Amino acid sequence: MSLRKEKIIVLAVAFAISFLLYGNSIKGDFVSDDKLTILQNPLVSGNFPDLFKAFSSPYYHNQPHAGLYRPFTTASYNLNKIFDSGPLGFHLLNIILNAINGFLIFLLVSKLLNKRTAFIAAALFLFLPIHSEAVSAIAGRGELLSFLFSVSSLIFVLNKRYAVASLLLLAGLLSKETAAGFFLVFLYLWKFREHKTLKQTFYNSLYFVPAIMLYAIMRAFVLGKYFIGVDHLMAYNPLKFVPFSHSLWTSLKVFYLYLLKTVAPTRLSSDYSFNQIPVIQNPFLHYEVYIAGTVLAALIYIAIKRRENILGLSVIIFLFTFLPVSNWFIKIGTIMGERLMYAPSLGLAMLAAVIMQNLKLKAQNKILFFALHFSLCALFLWYGYIIIDRNKDWKDEASIITSGYNASPNSVVSLTNMGFLSFNNKNYQETSEWAEKALIILPEHIPSLFLNGQAKKNLGDLRSAEASWNKMIELNPGHVIAYLSLGILYYEQGQLDKAESTLEKGFKLERTWGKAFPLAIVKINLGKYEEAILLIVGNFGTNPDKRELKFALGLAHLKRGDKQKAEFYLNQIKDPNIDIEDYFKQVINQKVFKINEY
Repeated sequence: MSLRKEKIIVLAVAFAISFLLYGNSIKGDFVSDDKLTILQNPLVSGNFPDLFKAFSSPYYHNQPHAGLYRPFTTASYNLNKIFDSGPLGFHLLNIILNAINGFLIFLLVSKLLNKRTAFIAAALFLFLPIHSEAVSAIAGRGELLSFLFSVSSLIFVLNKRYAVASLLLLAGLLSKETAAGFFLVFLYLWKFREHKTLKQTFYNSLYFVPAIMLYAIMRAFVLGKYFIGVDHLMAYNPLKFVPFSHSLWTSLKVFYLYLLKTVAPTRLSSDYSFNQIPVIQNPFLHYEVYIAGTVLAALIYIAIKRRENILGLSVIIFLFTFLPVSNWFIKIGTIMGERLMYAPSLGLAMLAAVIMQNLKLKAQNKILFFALHFSLCALFLWYGYIIIDRNKDWKDEASIITSGYNASPNSVVSLTNMGFLSFNNKNYQETSEWAEKALIILPEHIPSLFLNGQAKKNLGDLRSAEASWNKMIELNPGHVIAYLSLGILYYEQGQLDKAESTLEKGFKLERTWGKAFPLAIVKINLGKYEEAILLIVGNFGTNPDKRELKFALGLAHLKRGDKQKAEFYLNQIKDPNIDIEDYFKQVINQKVFKINEY
């Protein structure tokens, strides 16, 4: 069989496995982070020019404080939307990328060892259930793209085509920051596997300096002071807020959990937020710390002792790609996320494949040979079932929130998300109960305070609602939604002066039409017609697009006696079957207009 035909067959098998395991995820909707990175990102518009605008914007649009810069990933979302705005195309591309990544593993291990071991490593990688979040969740795209470019870069390094490898590593970094771990793999490879001198290793690394510098400049330009840092939140990564020793013990437990859930994928979860993994103060009371420390020491020993063969390289790929997400040195935005094991598990899959091949070679009798193959097939069946079943978690928002809570019932984020589900179902008493459970765990959790305020307002407990939103402002004076909610509450109670003052503070923070509209209505009710008109015209033009702003302008002109201008605006938004004079009579004396919270 020709080499080309063999590669085509392996690629076809990788596609077959990827679609077999993740095919049912195609039915999934946009959920969780998909909404923030895709639906609420104006650069994911389906317009070709916006592909390039992604390079001048943070991953979360207008939110540099998240410390994320992934323009290739954002551009890939926009490319998806050019062809299909629905979620199907997004899921389809994720499955395709996963298949290609499996094929790349085959190419990599074939280069390093042999085809038989390469096929086992690729199959093991594709069947790992801990990857389900990276593939089934559309927002896992960053992991898939970063892996694709980084492994391709490693293959070109092995072929000593360093200039191409440098460009591919740059693409990996522009897909997700964790690609940086692969550059450390290159240094290890040159020094120990290829036995290059420190001088030669240094010269080889110079090929990558322009790419790394370019990435650093682009990242610094877009993120500013968040070039390295992240605006950490206690709910997502408490390790930033505890002493170093407590952070170390807890991160070792997380390391143990990653390894455990990779090998024995039980209770997989989309959420590990505070306090699902409690911070460890005394390591002597937690066996996980001992196991993690022992395994880590053993892996480091193998990396050093077997540094010249595939075992050492496999361990190094795992350790160096895990390092950026380990929270050991740099605290990232989350304490744990299963998607973060996508790249590190390459090293584990390679290590397992090498060990299995060695066992197979030593299996002289047919019984042992059969047992090895039977065990591998049983493992694949078990893992495959878990993946196919877990894909259902990303069916819709309710599914991912419910599954996250079932697996992580102590997480403040999961509890709050369950509250939002109840709120959407108009079960306000249940909403308040979920929010209060979350606030017991973390009294300063702003989303829970906001949710509890909304629930209390709908239950008629206006004093508690006011207290919740004031607490939000006390904790974070820049939280616009708190000013909006509080201002509308005052407006609906007839406290117009307080409403105006509160809404003005919110509008100064975020000059959007949704913040301008309620402020304009309050000013109109206070008789400040000119101020209301100036507010809208000065920020959104003389004939704004939003019908709410047209209504506010028409009402302000009507109240000040200019029926001609009022007619211009109100004719654009009223029911055409209603006479304009009748509409004037309908709105002229109305004091309170229902303001939705935009």
